[in-house]
Amino acid sequence: MERIVFLHPNFNFGDEGIFNRVWPPLSLAVSAAMLEEDGLDVRIVDAHALDLTPSEAVAQVGEADMLFITTSSLDKWQCPHFNLKFIEDFVREFRQNSKAMIIVEGIHGTVEPMWVFEHIAPDYLIRAEPEEVVRKICNGTKPETTKGVSYLKDGKLVENPLPTPPDLDKFPMPAFHLLPMEKYYYEVMGGKFTLLEGARGCPFKCIFCLQKMYYGYRTKSAENLLREIDYAVTEFGVKNIYFIDLEFTVNRKLAETVCNHLIEKKYKLRWCCQTRADSVDEKLLALMKRAGCALIHYGVETGSPEIMKLINKNITLEKIYSGVKMTHKAGIETACFFMFGFPGETEDQMRKTVEFALKLNPTYASFHSAAPYPGTKLGDMAGGGFKTHLPEHDFEVLRGMVKKAFLKFYLRPAYIISRARRGSPASWMRQLRLFTRYITKTLI
Repeated sequence: MERIVFLHPNFNFGDEGIFNRVWPPLSLAVSAAMLEEDGLDVRIVDAHALDLTPSEAVAQVGEADMLFITTSSLDKWQCPHFNLKFIEDFVREFRQNSKAMIIVEGIHGTVEPMWVFEHIAPDYLIRAEPEEVVRKICNGTKPETTKGVSYLKDGKLVENPLPTPPDLDKFPMPAFHLLPMEKYYYEVMGGKFTLLEGARGCPFKCIFCLQKMYYGYRTKSAENLLREIDYAVTEFGVKNIYFIDLEFTVNRKLAETVCNHLIEKKYKLRWCCQTRADSVDEKLLALMKRAGCALIHYGVETGSPEIMKLINKNITLEKIYSGVKMTHKAGIETACFFMFGFPGETEDQMRKTVEFALKLNPTYASFHSAAPYPGTKLGDMAGGGFKTHLPEHDFEVLRGMVKKAFLKFYLRPAYIISRARRGSPASWMRQLRLFTRYITKTLI
């Protein structure tokens, strides 16, 4: 029987300036579960959770006949890492003593396949959602004839057509037993943590959003998502869940069904999600709070109406303000995300973003430069390729704006007082740890 290994790289290796969370590689766990259903020998090595060097990961992988490496686990399909040094060093060393077939999956090979072949030199790439493609290859279908696979033939790129979208309801329970579940945590939620998904893709078309990994917007049935929740809680003692859907409450019926199930089960469970500020209302937020929702992520992006229109967000600042305030009123914490460096954005418009962040006063605020990922309209404006920012902007100016925004937001007396009133001692300690880690990783 062939020995199959999945590798989740250590994205902290070789890049001390990036803040990388330790979350489970959900898509690898789903793929591994599929292969176990088929009676195959499969393991997962999470080098990120175990903080392994490339050499240590080579030892952990050991003997393998087929090795799948992800350049971006599911939670990073939309916002991938730029640092792939771990993978490059790992493959170079692994090749010295192994003849295993190496297949890379993830967003990098989906949008820039030749870049991956040149820098990592795998045998094959899997483009877009990988699970069913992995299953076919591991059950004997030749990669050269498998839909969704790319490879080099006589030095030229061959891209097989993409397969039909997989049915999310046919996915088995994630193989959490193959992961170091005790290692996963979210700084603002706690440990005993996992990711689950009720949908893939997004029905909206913001110019910066990278959706090339997804086969459009599709949802999982409530029945199957509820089974996964029960499985995570009862079998693995999970206490904190992040529903990783790009827009969780857009499918209101699914969100309400999840909430009612959690209320009925009376689990001691805290959970968070990401959604749009115009996709919530007081009734839904009250239900979510009763069901254990502790935190909602909102992508605000900008405080400039002109930039908001430019990026095709299709929402107003007034609706964002209303949604965030309703969330606070319901007793749910918020994490709002802001970006600097959109096309034509002036420093005055960037300052408006900071001012809007102060006005919203979320529990947590995150500031970044806008990355023009290949495969997005913003990436097309940047001329393609992996870039940290649009060429029209000075990166040091953007970095300075991020630093100023971060410090101005968190060191305000008004913010500190509001946190003292709204938060709990446990919440304060989580935020202090997050603040300290972020400062040491990115701003110093």
